[in-house]
Amino acid sequence: MVVIVLVIVAVLVWSFPVAGIKSTKENPSEVRSGGDTVITETFDINNSEYSIVNNAEAFQQYIYAAHHCQAYGYPDMCLGFSMGYADSIVTGDFEKAKHVVNNSPQGLSHYGYSGRKLFSSKEEMLKEAYLEIAAGRPVIIHINGNTNGTSRHYSPAVGFKKTTDPNNVQETDFLIIDVYDAKLEPMNGKGSKTRFITSGRDCGWAYDYELYKYY
Repeated sequence: MVVIVLVIVAVLVWSFPVAGIKSTKENPSEVRSGGDTVITETFDINNSEYSIVNNAEAFQQYIYAAHHCQAYGYPDMCLGFSMGYADSIVTGDFEKAKHVVNNSPQGLSHYGYSGRKLFSSKEEMLKEAYLEIAAGRPVIIHINGNTNGTSRHYSPAVGFKKTTDPNNVQETDFLIIDVYDAKLEPMNGKGSKTRFITSGRDCGWAYDYELYKYY
C-alpha cells in the first residue's frame, strides 16, 4: 500500500514540473501582428501573465512526461532538440520531436527550422523573435549554457509577457521550453543563474546574435 501511494505521488510531481504556473487556456487572448490575429493560450507564471503559441502547453507536458530532453543522456544536442520541439509545436505532431538524431544537417533535415538569421543588434533580434511568436511560430534562440554566459545553449521561445512593449522588447519578456530538462520557464537577465540571451562572441564564436525561424 505504501509503495502504491509513493508511486502515485511521484507521478503527480512529475506531471506538474513548473511551480507557480496557472493555465487559463479556456480564455484565449488575441495577439495581432502585421494585420493577422493569432489565438494564443494565456498563462500566469510567478505573477506575470504570458501569451504563448498554440500547442506549447500540451507539447511541454507531453515531452516532459516522455523524459525526452538533454538531461536523459543527450549532451551537446540542444539545437537538434530545439528544432524538434519547435517543429512539433507548429505541426501538432508531438512524436516528431523524438526523432532527433544529432545536430548535423542530416539530423536537422526532419524539421522546418532551417532559417538561421544573424543580427549585429540584440534589440533587432529580440524584436524579430517577438514578431514571430506573435504570428504563432516559436523561434529558437541562442542562450547561455553556463552561469557566466561563455557557453552556448539553444531552446525554443514559445511566448512573451502580455505587458511586452513591441517597440522595446526585452529578453526577460520571453518564455522558453528549456530543452535541457523540458521545463517551461521564463527568461531572466545575466547574473540570474538561469537562462539569458548570449551572443556567439560571448562563447568564442565569430558571430553576434542568432535566431532560427520556421520556413
